[in-house]
Amino acid sequence: NGPSAIFRATAPAPGGPWTVGEEPVLLPGAEGEWDSGAVFGAYVIRSGDGYVMYYDGKPGVQMPGAIGMATSEDGIVWTKRGEPVLSVESGEAWDSSGMSMPVVQRVGQRWVMLYTSLQPSGERALGLAWSEDGMRWSRYAGNPIFTPSDIPQALFLHAAHVFCEDRCWLILEIVDQ
Repeated sequence: NGPSAIFRATAPAPGGPWTVGEEPVLLPGAEGEWDSGAVFGAYVIRSGDGYVMYYDGKPGVQMPGAIGMATSEDGIVWTKRGEPVLSVESGEAWDSSGMSMPVVQRVGQRWVMLYTSLQPSGERALGLAWSEDGMRWSRYAGNPIFTPSDIPQALFLHAAHVFCEDRCWLILEIVDQ
């Protein structure tokens, strides 16, 4: 519920030891910007020019979130795109409460994004979007692709990841209520 920032941590190997940088690599935007209230939930992938970060941003604590994008040549200095790449379209859409937790993969020549949104019931559901350039995204017409009713034993959906090779796999983190 307070200020947030995205930091970078490095390690000589995946097992660590990990060292968190002293300075954040991404801060909330200035007053009045779409991400002025918070930035969090970063997901970074390699691109032909360096790195692309997709992240959650909000103008305020109780405001709907959107998904932003920043780019970096070195993974240290990041440049935000001025507007979100995916945001709420209307109060009637299944994801009108906002979106968060982007996970992005390259699949052939397309970029595929999995994202989370709260349902009117307060439960999370997963949406799918795709892009030709990583900046302009189209939502899948069949969204949401995964809802709490798809989970056995009424477990709570917490987070999800997708990876694609010859087929796509959805890995879910679910929590017993």
